[in-house]
Amino acid sequence: MTNAVAEHEARNAVGVAAASPVGSRLQVLIADASCGQCADALRATYAPVVTQTVAAATRHLLDGRPSIVVTELVLPDGNGAEICRTATALACPPLVIVTTAVPERIPAALIAGCNAVLLKPYSPNLLCARIGRLRLLAENATTIHRTAHRQDIAVALYASASVTTNHVWNDMPCPRCGQHGVTSFDFASRRRMWCACLACEHVWVDRRRE
Repeated sequence: MTNAVAEHEARNAVGVAAASPVGSRLQVLIADASCGQCADALRATYAPVVTQTVAAATRHLLDGRPSIVVTELVLPDGNGAEICRTATALACPPLVIVTTAVPERIPAALIAGCNAVLLKPYSPNLLCARIGRLRLLAENATTIHRTAHRQDIAVALYASASVTTNHVWNDMPCPRCGQHGVTSFDFASRRRMWCACLACEHVWVDRRRE
C-alpha cells in the first residue's frame, strides 16, 4: 500500500464499495482530457468529475471517494495504471475502467486490477453501457457475499475483485510464451477478441470464445 493510500485510510472510516452518491447520483472520476463528450453523456445518471493527470486523479480518488473511475492509460504525468493500483489498494475500492488506443498497454492495467477495458475510439453510449454492466455485476456480487458474510469490508473487497468484464481462459495458451491463463479484455468483432498474456505481456487478437 502506498504512503498516500495509507495516510488516506488512517483519516477515513471504511464504507461500502461504490457508495459515494452525489445527491442520488454516483460519482464517476474521469482521468482523460479527451472525454468531454463522455462526461456530458454521463451527467443524466452520474456525477462526473474530469481530471487530466495522474496526480490530480489520485488526489480526487483519495479525497472525493468516487464510485467509478475511468482512466486513460497515457496521461501527461504518468500511466493510468498507477491510478488503478491506488484505487485497488483502498479499503473500499471503486470500479475501474481503463481506456487506451494502444492495446499493448493493457497488460499493465490488468495486472493492476482494472475491472474493465475500453479500446479507443469508443462511443459515449458504450461507456455508459459498460458502467451499467459493472454496476449490475457489483450489485449481484455484493448481495451474494453480504448474505454469506454480513461484513461490509469483506463485501467491498469481494465485489471489487470479482466484478469484471475481463475473462481468464485457463485452458488457453499464449502464442508467444506458452503460458496458460490468457485474459480476454475486449471484443474486436463478433468473431474476434483481444487477448493478453500477463506472464510475458503479449497482446493479440484471437478467435472469439463464448
